[in-house]
Amino acid sequence: MIYPNPVSRELNISGEGLQEIRLRDAMGKTLLIQKGKDQDSQKLDVSELPNGLYHLELQFRDGIRKQKVMKQ
Repeated sequence: MIYPNPVSRELNISGEGLQEIRLRDAMGKTLLIQKGKDQDSQKLDVSELPNGLYHLELQFRDGIRKQKVMKQ
């Protein structure tokens, strides 16, 4: 689960076995890589990023999930 979306300050990410978070801009450039330490939830501070569309890639023990996130 990813919320809130759209986000302004802090993105909450949850899911069993979260191992890594990658945030990319609309052009595909990796802006952030955060290790999940195999936890079930993480917070991601996006307050310093410019407004726009971002691509979130979440790596779990059982695979990768991708989602678009709007920063306002």
